[in-house]
This record gives sequence, C-alpha cells and structure tokens, in this order.
Amino acid sequence: MKKGLLMLITALVITLLFASFSTVAAEPNAPILCFVDMEYNGDHWEGEVHECSLEGNIRFDPDPDNPSYLAGKTLHFFELFTIEPDSGGVIQGNTVGVGHLYEPFHFRANGWVTNATEPWTGLIGNKYFEMGTSTDPLDPLIPLTVEDMTMRIVPAQQPMP
Repeated sequence: MKKGLLMLITALVITLLFASFSTVAAEPNAPILCFVDMEYNGDHWEGEVHECSLEGNIRFDPDPDNPSYLAGKTLHFFELFTIEPDSGGVIQGNTVGVGHLYEPFHFRANGWVTNATEPWTGLIGNKYFEMGTSTDPLDPLIPLTVEDMTMRIVPAQQPMP
C-alpha cells in the first residue's frame, strides 16, 4: 500500500513539474530594456548597445523610402535599424521619430522589429521604442553623439501593420 501511494505521489509530482515547465515555455517574450551610445558619421548612426541581452553593435540608416523632413525646429525622421548582438544573430526593424533642434535636443521614436535571425526570431513583430538626448546637431565644431539612449523592445498588443 505504501509503495503504491509513493509511486502515485511521485507520478503526480513529475506531472506537475512538466506542466509548470510547459507554462513557463509558453509565456510570451518579456520586454527588453537596453541603453545605447552612438555617433553620427554624416551618413548614418553607429554605436553600442549595453546593459541588456542584446549587447553588441547597432546601426541606424535613413529609410530610402521615407526621407526625413523639418517642420520648424523639429526633425521628423524615418530610419532602419540593425542590431548585431555579441551573442550572435541579427535583429532588424524600422523607426519613425522626432528630434528637437533646440536645447535640450531630445528625440524619441517608435517602430517594429521586422526581421531577425536565430536566436532572436521571437522578437519579430515586437514594438521598438527609443528616447534620448543628443549633442547640439547644429554645432559643426562638436561630434553629433548620443549617450545612454533608452531602447526598449516589447511584445506588441496588436499585430505589426
């Protein structure tokens, strides 16, 4: 009797253990918060992603299908980004944003992760957000840089358009 009860309890514990593993595996991917330091070279932005699982290189290129434009002292920009984490793989997407050409030179953008290779394919369709402050974009005597830009990639509530 004790042996049968012990086997039943063991089977129940194993079943609950596997059920909890499958629940954890089925959870959607969690938000990723990173910081970015970058510099503009006259053609595109290049920099480093740090303090997150995506640590590595990042690049922002102008979107050739959507040119940036000025409205007063506000720059409306459209960019394509590529993240190459040190751990391997590539993550790509697009952003739409605004940057102010007056102090304190804040900018923000949002977009989508549109393509990724393993192990990052689960990020495709996620929302992308960025926010930061640059050096003076109108001062030709100093490099145009950004330090500690906040970058977030989060699961989307609605499908990518």
